[in-house]
Amino acid sequence: MGAWGIGPFDDDTGMELVEDAPDWATIREKLTVVAMTSDYIEFEEAVHGWTAAALVASALGASFDDADDEIVNVVANMGVMPQDLSTLAIRSLKRLETGNSHLFELWQDSDEFQTWLKGLVALATYIETGRH
Repeated sequence: MGAWGIGPFDDDTGMELVEDAPDWATIREKLTVVAMTSDYIEFEEAVHGWTAAALVASALGASFDDADDEIVNVVANMGVMPQDLSTLAIRSLKRLETGNSHLFELWQDSDEFQTWLKGLVALATYIETGRH
């Protein structure tokens, strides 16, 4: 089993998206998959949506302790973020908060579920307001 942790960049699956040097079109695609479905969201799709939302937050100035330098460089190389991605990122995070995903189920079974859930809310709040 690969690494996974409480933050969006602590997970091998999330970091795969980052390491693939995405562009904003890819980020839009990952966010749309999560935001626009009412169906069950598989693990990879959910993690990619979470990570994509965190990249949006990073473009808005959020910092992430463990991977900050790498994330800042990736976001800088992606150019100017389309402003509508903020709304899509918030929708994706709110969708992940509601359950009906493999990622939610895994966290729900852990001792850190409430911490993870608060992290989703804090990320959405940051994107919405520009502060934690």
